[in-house]
Amino acid sequence: MPGASVRPAGGAADTPAAAATPGAARSGDAEAGAALAVLELAPAAPAHAVQDSAHAILSSWLSLEVLAPLAYTDPATLVGGDRAAIAKVDGEPLPWQRGEQSYKPPFRLFYLVVLGEVSMEMCMTDLLASFGKDEETRTFQRHRAPIAMAIVDQDGLPAGPDTVSISSFAWGVPAVLRGKAGTLARWPDAERLLREQLHQRLVRVDGGGRPLPLDLRAIHDIHAWLCSTLGLRADHVLPPSFVARLYRHPKLEGAPDLPPINSFYLDDLATARAMVDAGTAPETLLRYLSVLKPAPAVDLLKDTTGIAALIAPARFPPARWPSRGSHPVVTLQQAAVNAARSEFAGDRQGILAVNGPPGTGKMTLLRDLVAHCVESRAARLVEFDDPNKAFIPTGQRFQVGDGEFLHLHGLDPRIKGFEVLVASSNNKAVENVSRELPAGRSIEPGPRYFSSTARALLYGEEKNFPADPADQPWGLMAAALGNSRNRRDFRQRFWLHEDFGFATYLKAARGLDVSRPEPAAEGQAPRMVAPRIVAAERPLSGDAAQQQWKRARKSFIELKHSVEAILARLEEARTLAPRLTRLHDDISQLHVRHKATAQSLSTAAAAYALAIEGSSKARAAVVAAERELQALQAARPGVSARVFVSEAFRRWMSEASAREGVHREAVRAEAQVQATLETAAQRQKGFAEELGMVNAQLETAQREEENLGAMLKEAYARIGDRFVDESFFDRGHEAWNLAMPWLNDQIHKEREKLFIAALEVHKAFVTVAAHKMEHNLGVLMAALQSGTFQDAARRQLLPDLWSSLFLVVPVVATTFASVHRMLGDLAPASFGWLLVDEAGQATPQAAVGALMRARRAVIVGDTLQIPPVVTIPENLVNQIALQQRVDRSLWCAPQASVQTLADSASAIQARFSTPDGTRVVGLPLLVRRRFQEPMFGVSNAIAYDNRMVPAMGPDSAGDVADVLGPSAWFDPDTSSTASAPKWSAEEGQVVMRMLRKLARAGVQHPDIYVICPFRVVAQEMRLLLRAEPQLFELFGVDARKWLDERVGTIHTFQGKEAEAVIAVLGAPMAGEKGARQWAGGVPNILNVMASRAKSRLYVVGSRTAWGSVGHFAELARQVPKRPFA
Repeated sequence: MPGASVRPAGGAADTPAAAATPGAARSGDAEAGAALAVLELAPAAPAHAVQDSAHAILSSWLSLEVLAPLAYTDPATLVGGDRAAIAKVDGEPLPWQRGEQSYKPPFRLFYLVVLGEVSMEMCMTDLLASFGKDEETRTFQRHRAPIAMAIVDQDGLPAGPDTVSISSFAWGVPAVLRGKAGTLARWPDAERLLREQLHQRLVRVDGGGRPLPLDLRAIHDIHAWLCSTLGLRADHVLPPSFVARLYRHPKLEGAPDLPPINSFYLDDLATARAMVDAGTAPETLLRYLSVLKPAPAVDLLKDTTGIAALIAPARFPPARWPSRGSHPVVTLQQAAVNAARSEFAGDRQGILAVNGPPGTGKMTLLRDLVAHCVESRAARLVEFDDPNKAFIPTGQRFQVGDGEFLHLHGLDPRIKGFEVLVASSNNKAVENVSRELPAGRSIEPGPRYFSSTARALLYGEEKNFPADPADQPWGLMAAALGNSRNRRDFRQRFWLHEDFGFATYLKAARGLDVSRPEPAAEGQAPRMVAPRIVAAERPLSGDAAQQQWKRARKSFIELKHSVEAILARLEEARTLAPRLTRLHDDISQLHVRHKATAQSLSTAAAAYALAIEGSSKARAAVVAAERELQALQAARPGVSARVFVSEAFRRWMSEASAREGVHREAVRAEAQVQATLETAAQRQKGFAEELGMVNAQLETAQREEENLGAMLKEAYARIGDRFVDESFFDRGHEAWNLAMPWLNDQIHKEREKLFIAALEVHKAFVTVAAHKMEHNLGVLMAALQSGTFQDAARRQLLPDLWSSLFLVVPVVATTFASVHRMLGDLAPASFGWLLVDEAGQATPQAAVGALMRARRAVIVGDTLQIPPVVTIPENLVNQIALQQRVDRSLWCAPQASVQTLADSASAIQARFSTPDGTRVVGLPLLVRRRFQEPMFGVSNAIAYDNRMVPAMGPDSAGDVADVLGPSAWFDPDTSSTASAPKWSAEEGQVVMRMLRKLARAGVQHPDIYVICPFRVVAQEMRLLLRAEPQLFELFGVDARKWLDERVGTIHTFQGKEAEAVIAVLGAPMAGEKGARQWAGGVPNILNVMASRAKSRLYVVGSRTAWGSVGHFAELARQVPKRPFA
């Protein structure tokens, strides 16, 4: 290891030309040897390692992410696409040697120095040569990635040890190619050592100890050292060729953040592994990793008692989202909402998985969960008579100007834990959430919640606002943050917007004058005007704000009590049927007891009568024996006979003895009979009393039966077919799935009113506490701009600052990729709720950072839609999994995803039968409203065990269907030689004829997708279409955009839908059977094709070649063949 001293760059290589042979290690370089030894830090997992341990799982994920760099074809990508920021490095002087000045004053100028690049194409070629090519492996043509980067200041001096980065890919590929894939999991250790050494090589001093700026020779020397140390092959490497200009606001300390160079997930994976090893990992993460396992779950679709329990009125959230004109919340949707509430009641943590295919109402579920969180927090807010008491002074402050400070306040724990973070693997889903929740057309007219700021957040300048008020957002319900651009836009629009910024609202609520000068005509004095938010939101201050708070509290509390009383009454009604059933059983048992007791009493009475008769006879026998003794005594011989013991006396004595024996026996018999009589009497009495008690119980039970029956009859009449009992599920699978359990429309209206009241509570709360909110949010906005806090005490308060934002904006949406950069300083379990959308499309490791920062997670997706994208060879994934001792099929993409892990971790599950066995999912959403036949039928058969329920309504076919007709399979002659593997020119021509027919019919902006199972088919299809530009002119569309958005593989159409889909199959030749089997072996590709079409599905391909291949056989059964006319 190198020491603390620095050395001049000249020691690294004699001349810049040394960079021409980067693969050659320099003998005698101890530092390079030490860095190279990093590669030997970790062989494969030790033999005694536990299979599928949490440590092993995280290590395998970390290893995979080491080989997932952020590649580019245009270097400007590193700086947000700003090509003007790129400066070529093809000789001196370098930009800082020319004395270049910032062209964005007063922003400070820095430079990003890219210390060489690796060719992704060449690296992947060698990896594929070593591990084999998969069916659809991406080749990364013309892509490259930095080997390392560093930031220097305007004078070319290194900006600090935190401004250097090393490519994990450049470190990992040589290790893998040398058979050392087991070392990849030790990247965090390697990165630390390499960054230290790189920084030491960047820092150079002259003979007098003065720092030296980087020059071209130093850059090439460091590049050569990197290539040698990492063991990079010469043909993998591109020399340093450019630097990029970076800018930093003058008020912000330090240098700009480095652009990301490695996988966004590496740091969080390393942190999670360290927490697991230390025993400090949060419960949500431990459940995700199967360290904590759920109790054995019943199959909801086989045992409907579980569904009945989930939709019990007691489990309904008191509030719900006031949707306008939307579909009703049906049984399993409501079960999912209720489960999210009841499974995480109190402060319980964990994971709830929901299986939500496209068109099953996932957004409805999300809205109701948001309503629940808002209402639950409002219930805590109203516990404060003065909102200011919910803020706790910390003594921490943040400087924002000369002598100007913002003070940081902690939040009372009671009002935390209701934050909603929505995360997904793609930007489209994040954008959808941020637009759907505030959308004016998604809610009943009337409610408004900071709607003016919501408009500014979504549209920026007022000139961009929609003209139709119905199209404008109704409330500030969600914000898309995540990447740096979104965070910057959020800060500018939400906080600093000139007319609608929330900072202005808070200042006005403090009673400050927020007027600003309005531009005036020349020669006239400017007129002071209030920002538009003042008129739009009418912020109150002082006593008026306090009175508003009191009214909002009172209204909310009254509404909440009212709704809870309604739900309690319904819950009581729910218990009537089971209580009555139990009572019927009790009455039946009482009848059995009555019959048995009456029989026993009859038997006892007969026995008692016999005992009385026996007692009389025994008494008579005793009396008779006594008389005979008395008579014998009277006939006793005289004295002389007794003295001389005459014969007569002896006879008398004998007779007397016999008579006395008879008497004794009679007395004994009488006593025995008397005992029997007493016993019989007691038994008769006992059975008589028992019969009386049974009669009383039976009478009471029958009265209760009558009362409960009357109550149940009234409940049935009041609740109608929404009443859930055994007969609810006896209606049949389709009927109960489409039903709306328990609550009628009027009750739902009350719940919607409660949600609006909860928002009024939030608004009034924030208004009263405007001063403290302004400080907390001001500090958070500064953090969003400048990055992480350097001070540990401030970092500990970040959860409170974020919770302050969630008090205003209930939902923040982000991609998984942005979680670490946005929330990296937050402690585990800082957020209340994580809602994951499209979880089936995300690699398992993508969610780790979000999960470990959330207390509870609701994960929604479908494992049979678009699978996670994996860019490295399958055999390499297998090797990494094997060496880390994890089951690849359970823990590694594409077989595993965030959704599959959540399904296994969830305590609520269902099961689908498949040709390969049973597929376990979370709580299933089965009512599908989006797709017509045959798309519904194909998807239902191949992916969902025919359990989905159709509810799509009448076919709303558009222009495409009118011109092209019903869904069909077009089977062209594919006998000619293909110009590219899997490509059929005949199939391409059929597609062209279809599109030309649409154009001739005058169809503008045709709502149609062209989806191909293979990348090469999509590429050839684009080339064919690009050669006919007049087609796009007739469509009235931009050709490039149309081809990018509407022609591609299934991955192009993530989260999208169109009126029609043309499925171009390709691979028609006999020798391409393997490709067809790959595409049809799992349901995903066909399922995506079918579920992207709302009205029509047109299949173009060889029916002979595809009609019997895997799941495509079902497509052939349901889609009729016809010639294209």
